[in-house]
Amino acid sequence: MTKGFLVVAENNNNVDYIKMAYVLALSLKSSQPKYNKLSIITTEPRISLPQKYLDVFDKVIICERDDNWKTKSKSLDTTSLCASYYKHTPYDETIVLDTDIVFTQDISEWWDILFDKELIFTSNIKTFRGNNVESNYYRKAFTENKLPDIYTGLFYFRKGDISKTFFEMVNTVFNNWEMFFEQLQEKYRPNFLNADIAYSIAYKLLALPDYSHLSIPTFTHMKSQLQDIGNVKEDWTKFLSVFINSNKDIKINNYRQLYPLHYHDKNFLTKELIESYEIR
Repeated sequence: MTKGFLVVAENNNNVDYIKMAYVLALSLKSSQPKYNKLSIITTEPRISLPQKYLDVFDKVIICERDDNWKTKSKSLDTTSLCASYYKHTPYDETIVLDTDIVFTQDISEWWDILFDKELIFTSNIKTFRGNNVESNYYRKAFTENKLPDIYTGLFYFRKGDISKTFFEMVNTVFNNWEMFFEQLQEKYRPNFLNADIAYSIAYKLLALPDYSHLSIPTFTHMKSQLQDIGNVKEDWTKFLSVFINSNKDIKINNYRQLYPLHYHDKNFLTKELIESYEIR
């Protein structure tokens, strides 16, 4: 069975998601000796992509831009493409990622473990120190509405009836997100389409199994209020030191990163860090 990673990379006026996907692809090439293919779903014309990007992407899956839908959602990070992974994946087994992630260690053994589940999301995330995150600072909409606490930043699915049905439900929620979100407590619901919440609603409606006790998949989430380190703003790179060596090992405040790193703060991608990955 074919295995690979998949991201949505749709640029906007504020963020170059294609560049982020490029660095993600480089990190996979340097850390995953067995399975390291990354395909991107994008609305950018292939001709506009630098050749060095095309050299590291497995497949570039180009979709039509849907700006009307995006404007209505009032979201910069979530697009209708985020509901289309099952439709577009070129793999039998897929790990879906956010673009603002880099890999630091080999996770090849995960694939054999994840194969037992047709669909499984990250539920337990890590701080940069490697501790389990206990805070629900950013997840009150989940706890207060009794939604499955799942993250779409890194999840796995294998093609089959369960995952196909799930993504059909996700599409239904995405296309009618205002109606579905209206059922949530007013105090704890976003006024724009949030992919994590939409996915969680679909997961709950289908009464899919609770895998929240499992330790993988997982990732380090660098949102500042999860780190338990005091008054650090969301642009955490201004407060914490980042170091990458010639082996592509990353340290944050001298803590070596052992899990996929969801850096969140786009300032993490410095020119020096990108060049470190470009050196093979």
